[in-house]
Amino acid sequence: MNQVVLVGRLTKKPEVRYNANNIAICRFNIAIDRPKSKDKEESETDYPACVCFNNTAINLVKYQDKGSLLAISGRLQTGSYDDKDGKKVYTTEVKVKEIQFLSSKNSKCEHECGQQGEQQSGTQNDTQSDTEVDRYSQMSTTTVMNEDYNPELQISDDMLPF
Repeated sequence: MNQVVLVGRLTKKPEVRYNANNIAICRFNIAIDRPKSKDKEESETDYPACVCFNNTAINLVKYQDKGSLLAISGRLQTGSYDDKDGKKVYTTEVKVKEIQFLSSKNSKCEHECGQQGEQQSGTQNDTQSDTEVDRYSQMSTTTVMNEDYNPELQISDDMLPF
């Protein structure tokens, strides 16, 4: 079984890129604190590399920012490549299947990473009106993103039977 579930904060603003087949790709790292050990005064942090594709990548870039808290699930994948000096470099990354947003893009978090209240500079395809921002900010702060995510589908907590 190859399954990974991680909770951490984005280390920088995510960016989407497109490959030759026009598939959206977003590579990012999340900061995950390890609990303090008895013999150490400070906790340590891990920064696993992650990659997501298509709608998951687009929605991550659109709705999250540096410092946003995420829960991700996926699988580990290893690989290798030759660097410019001809040395073989081995890689390990999490291929993300699903992302759960645990904080919104506009919310201020405890680990603000020096970007408190920073405004997004929207792109042509990625601008939102104030009413759209208000509509999304009133939704539950937990939003699940996967390949089948449709942001037009809105479910409030009072619609759920439990």
